Amino acid sequence: YSENDFRNICIKYGGSKIAQIFEDHIYGTKNYLPTLKIALKVVGVELKEKRNPNLSAQYFGFFAIKESGKIIIKRIERNSVADKAGIAVEDEITKINGKEIEEKLSDNLNDCKEEVTLTIKKKFSEKAIPLSIGNYYKLLEFVKMKKTKEEQLIFKKKWCANLDKKINI
Repeated sequence: YSENDFRNICIKYGGSKIAQIFEDHIYGTKNYLPTLKIALKVVGVELKEKRNPNLSAQYFGFFAIKESGKIIIKRIERNSVADKAGIAVEDEITKINGKEIEEKLSDNLNDCKEEVTLTIKKKFSEKAIPLSIGNYYKLLEFVKMKKTKEEQLIFKKKWCANLDKKINI
């Protein structure tokens, strides 16, 4: 099938709302979460935010890994506090609050309160950057709605039969 054939089949069986989904989310850049939440409600499921267990991602909006004994930033969430502070991919974190990093980065972030100063080593410079703790790289999980109607359970059984065991809904 071509892309257009697939789209037409989806619209044939899903109706005009499917055409809008293609326009907004596949061909467009609209946020898909409101549409997903509406669709999930039909089957008695909702999205619930959960805390990211990776503390650097959760607090500051970046992922880092240990490479050759150095902690290197590998990914940064756009508009996070780390991004706004000018921290970039491949920067090295050398200290937290003026202290050398021992063991894992997350172990050093466990006791952080509202603000942390990271010493960041760039290609030609090193500087201390104060960062306020925020909530980034949010994770979502599927959960059963507390109150479901009979119609939702019927749809869920038809649409999600194979998913129930895999994602515990």
